[in-house]
Amino acid sequence: MWTTPGNSVGTAGIRSHSMTFTPNDTTNYNTLTQNVNITVMQTCTVTFVTRAPAVTAPSSITVTTGQTYGTLPTLTPPTIPGGAIAVFNGWTTSETGEGGTVITSETIVTTTSNQTLYARWIFTAGSYTIGGTGGGAGIIYYIADGQEGRPLGFTVEGYTGTMGSFPSYTAYYLEAAPNNSGTAQWGDYGITIPGVTTFTTWPPENDPLGNKIGNGRRDTLTIAAYLAANTTETNRAAQIAVQAQGGRSDWFLPSAGELNLLYQRWDTDGRPAAYNLTTQWFWSSSQFNADCAWGQHFYNGSRDFSGYYKYTTSSVRPVRAF
Repeated sequence: MWTTPGNSVGTAGIRSHSMTFTPNDTTNYNTLTQNVNITVMQTCTVTFVTRAPAVTAPSSITVTTGQTYGTLPTLTPPTIPGGAIAVFNGWTTSETGEGGTVITSETIVTTTSNQTLYARWIFTAGSYTIGGTGGGAGIIYYIADGQEGRPLGFTVEGYTGTMGSFPSYTAYYLEAAPNNSGTAQWGDYGITIPGVTTFTTWPPENDPLGNKIGNGRRDTLTIAAYLAANTTETNRAAQIAVQAQGGRSDWFLPSAGELNLLYQRWDTDGRPAAYNLTTQWFWSSSQFNADCAWGQHFYNGSRDFSGYYKYTTSSVRPVRAF
């Protein structure tokens, strides 16, 4: 029997080491030194991100470097309004679900570190399409379809207060009202309204809050409730935006991120007349500070707070998420 000191051989992989074998019986046997290859096995934890808030992430698994991933979890697609169909299409190393390395059960594990895999989705549109009519007789301008880095659905934050209540829910579409709801002040100049998305990063796209979607409805109701409880102001942007139209009562003033998506879609599509948009300043429900709120100019897409004092007048275009 040969024995050797318990020296480390390093990280996973095949390592060549010079080892000395010393026999117990040194009288009849010589000490032997030679190179040997040692295979070190490394285990890693793989976690899964569904990129779909309505789909629960499966439990993590343990894999071994140099071996196959083995059985990987599958996902059950969510039910999507309008008859759209999503199909789970496996896992990738790219957090956008596009590109990266596609991982299957037969893929050899090459990483020696813990790993996150992201769901890939195939999406087939139903009755709601970009530029088409939504459930409130407005225009669909964004679909969270799991493609090109978009998630498969997004979470609309819930609200409880004097303006009613609703739990958070998963939406797949943003719909713009068919027309502007006039112009208005944002309201409550000099006060930072608590509970409203507030950020001061410039440019806004460098802040996650500047691109966030799903927060506009909650923020709009929070603003309207605060104005009603603490001021005598009326006909402010949030108060106008929540008014029912098209048989729906879930309209709201879009967040900075939701408003930017409306501009991008309208501009990318050649500024079609069907949107009934003009090159005006539009309010968002996102707050900059006590004096200003975020808005966007639809002439060139400029997103700004300077000049967007809460007492100034800008256009209001309600949207809804479903």
